[in-house]
Amino acid sequence: MLQSVLAFIFGAAIGSFATCVKDRLETNEPIFVDRSKCLSCNKKLNALELVPVFSFIFLKGRCRTCKKTIPWDLFATEIFGGLMALVLYLNLGLSAPSVLLFLSLIFFFVASLCDIKERQVDLRIFLIGLFFALAFAILSLGSYLDALKIIYGIASATILPAAFFYFSKERWMGLGDVFFAIWAGLICNFPISIVAIALSFFLGALFGIILIAVKGRKGGTQVPFGPFIFAGTLISLFYGNEILNFYLKILGI
Repeated sequence: MLQSVLAFIFGAAIGSFATCVKDRLETNEPIFVDRSKCLSCNKKLNALELVPVFSFIFLKGRCRTCKKTIPWDLFATEIFGGLMALVLYLNLGLSAPSVLLFLSLIFFFVASLCDIKERQVDLRIFLIGLFFALAFAILSLGSYLDALKIIYGIASATILPAAFFYFSKERWMGLGDVFFAIWAGLICNFPISIVAIALSFFLGALFGIILIAVKGRKGGTQVPFGPFIFAGTLISLFYGNEILNFYLKILGI
């Protein structure tokens, strides 16, 4: 029980730190220097204002000094980080690969939120997350021959987004979506990477249908695809084998 609580606290803290990294990269501030501050009034936060999850709830989502709303993505990332750390700890235990997977997923989530809020993601966030994903993929290899799974995983996940990006000249998908797809391929590996990208397109199409149903013909809003790749990757990470076997059974393979 204690280990589970510590795993959640650790994950929430890393989630908060990942959001801080994203904010400081955007403002070109040093990452490891000085305490965090309110983005509205620039007041440095004290220790009680920096407790992951609980500070947001205690402060009712507002800065104690200027009363401005604290960005919702900070709270979302802390909750996601805590829950993901707990799930990975219970399923994979504490190891170098599980920690690297967790760190990659945290930055994957942060990048997805950036895609939703700003329709773009800082290249450095991609590079940080891809570094952790690649390290996880390498440490998870059982043999040198398994390295082909990394290559096949990246290729199978990236081919469609890259084709849409190239042939549509960024009208259908942007370069950021290609980075998201590479990320998915590294985390899931082949053949689960195919499931991840297929789920991404399915979820994106389903969301588009719902959006059109709600807004009618006025629903011409451009929807970021990165979050759907993240969702497809997360589902495939835990249930990819079951989904793949289900479809193979239907096909009689």
